[in-house]
Amino acid sequence: MKKIFVTTSWDDGHLLDMRLATLLEKYGLTGTFYISRSFAPDEMMSEAQIKELSRRHEIGGHTMAHPDLTKIAPAAARKEILENKRWLEAVAQKPLEMFCYPFGAYNADVSRLVREAGFAGARTTRTFSRAPLADAYQMHPTVHTYPFPFRKRDATGYLWRHLLQPAARQLQDIIAFGIPVRAWTNFESLAIGAFNRVCETGGAFHLWGHSWEIEKYGMWETLERVCAAVAQQRDRYRAVPTGDLLELISKTPPQALPAGVRD
Repeated sequence: MKKIFVTTSWDDGHLLDMRLATLLEKYGLTGTFYISRSFAPDEMMSEAQIKELSRRHEIGGHTMAHPDLTKIAPAAARKEILENKRWLEAVAQKPLEMFCYPFGAYNADVSRLVREAGFAGARTTRTFSRAPLADAYQMHPTVHTYPFPFRKRDATGYLWRHLLQPAARQLQDIIAFGIPVRAWTNFESLAIGAFNRVCETGGAFHLWGHSWEIEKYGMWETLERVCAAVAQQRDRYRAVPTGDLLELISKTPPQALPAGVRD
């Protein structure tokens, strides 16, 4: 039986990333942590914590101030990308391979800037793609760690006006991905269903999210159950940082991007 790859990735550089790293390690999983310098200044990891995290997991670039790179001047976008990369490499004392687009927003110009900055690949926020690894600068994750199928306000309340938004946004992609209807009841069953589907089809299962959202929506126990369920089938996969997925990328030319893709 050919093994799949399992990776996870987590955005922004929040203090709770340290808790998340420990949770992953408990189940033999690894992650790539994309770190912005000032996304939420009072809640970001210190440089000492970033250095410690980089010893345990891969870290990647996520700009300095977390802007939508498609909405600022190219020179400003280049500065955001390069200064973030240089800062993190100085802190971690190692080169960075991976980048993640803030807000999942990118276009051909932004992808080019990321490539020119020296990153080998970039992750989007588009989930349930049937071609997740067709292009090194459009690496799509499998599933978002987020309440499903209902939109929540916090750990206990719902946003009633947008209640079905998570399901409505992803339904066609979930169907095309081949996840059975019985797995659509909540995030836990959806994530495990996606993992099982990748085990059937091959490739990579890629879980992503934000540690601060896990806290906001009260999802720590749920995420731990997902990690435990995956770990029970460790003979079916190899746990890797996201940068290791670059070896699976097609050698064909990158897909053409319209002028203003936003995942």
